[in-house]
Amino acid sequence: FPVTIGSVQGISGGTPLPVCPRNSAVTVTAGTTSGTANTSAQALASNASRQYLLIQNISDTDMYFNFGAAATTSNMLITKSGGGIVFESGFVPTDAVNVICSAASKSYYILSA
Repeated sequence: FPVTIGSVQGISGGTPLPVCPRNSAVTVTAGTTSGTANTSAQALASNASRQYLLIQNISDTDMYFNFGAAATTSNMLITKSGGGIVFESGFVPTDAVNVICSAASKSYYILSA
């Protein structure tokens, strides 16, 4: 249930802000792309209650991610060597996450809650 903050410090006449605590643990997924180069694979199942999502490419090869459908090289690019993206604060994809890469079995991390 939301908790209300009385005011925002430093703002005269601050408006109360609703705060919704996260009720779930963070799940770490250490995965690899398909064992076949240029083949889309599901990296994370759909989850209608997902509130946070971080995707990080820890490989030496660029990866492409898509939500709710097979990944292609026209989708969201996450660059090699630590590139990543975070979704939070009401803008979190809840669809399945799919990944494709030009090389087989490249590593990524996904944190979700």
